Amino acid sequence: MKRNDILQKLGYEFPKKYAKRVIVCTDAHNEADDQFAIVHHLLTPCENVLGIVASHYEYMTNAMCREAKKKGWSDERLQKHLQDNLYAPLYGSMDLSYGEIKKILALMKIDDISVYKGATASMDTAEIPESEGADFIIREALKKEQEKLYVCFLGAITDMAIALLKNPAIAENVVVIWIGGGKYPNGGCEFNLMQDVTAANIVMESAAEVWQIPNSAYTKVVVSFAELVTKFRTCGELGKYLTENLFRFHKDIALGGNETPVHRDAWILGDNPTVSVLAVESFGEDYALKKAPRINADYTYSDNRDGKDIRVYHRVHERFIIEDLAAKLSICYAK
Repeated sequence: MKRNDILQKLGYEFPKKYAKRVIVCTDAHNEADDQFAIVHHLLTPCENVLGIVASHYEYMTNAMCREAKKKGWSDERLQKHLQDNLYAPLYGSMDLSYGEIKKILALMKIDDISVYKGATASMDTAEIPESEGADFIIREALKKEQEKLYVCFLGAITDMAIALLKNPAIAENVVVIWIGGGKYPNGGCEFNLMQDVTAANIVMESAAEVWQIPNSAYTKVVVSFAELVTKFRTCGELGKYLTENLFRFHKDIALGGNETPVHRDAWILGDNPTVSVLAVESFGEDYALKKAPRINADYTYSDNRDGKDIRVYHRVHERFIIEDLAAKLSICYAK
């Protein structure tokens, strides 16, 4: 089925000539919130979603190995933990994300959205990694006769950095929307940034327009478990998968993998703000223009007076995100 066939079920239309050209880049298999964001982008008519790029997330494996060493785990125990926990693969995280994106598209019954493979690891070497996702970004950005290209990153920003290095000229025609980075002014540990600090600095130092949504903003998008049961799980196989997959992750990883639970009766849909900043835009946005910082190896920010101005969000439309996605799922997929 075509995406437009699904969108027609919503009961309203958005003029195609005003729709923003969007690419979604996601480490979809890493956790359980990217899936909600993918669905939300595809169910939002004011976006012309050109394709989806699968991102890597191997940082989790490295972090688990370091933590296991601190705790004195044996090699056998660590290997078993990693094998049992596919959310932290020893290798192939991008391929797992690719497969998860395909799964979501199948559950949505959408067959006309292309999926591209991104870089397999962070940019730790002098060589520019291969990435068909980055090449796809370049091709779309070079269509200068059209409107700007909005590239939404729900994880590592590696593929944007690769695209900018391979063809710096695309910077004038892209807007990079990134879920990532710590709270200003100091920054600090944040999962998406920790995936690839080098790439984040490349993007910050480029001429590309950047809208950054740090963890101080995206963590405000909280959905209760009861709300997931009543509003999401009832929406066909798609809604059931989104909900049960999140509950499974909560049980096995957030509870089972931590001595102190990081979530109890709710979850953060932290990747969905890339939808709200495009769909709601100028109504009640809470952001400030700041000089793009230099990001240090410990994930903190250093002032950079010569940096370009970037948009840094303090808050997004939290209830719009939850209510809008729930309503669209109900209209399009509830039986």
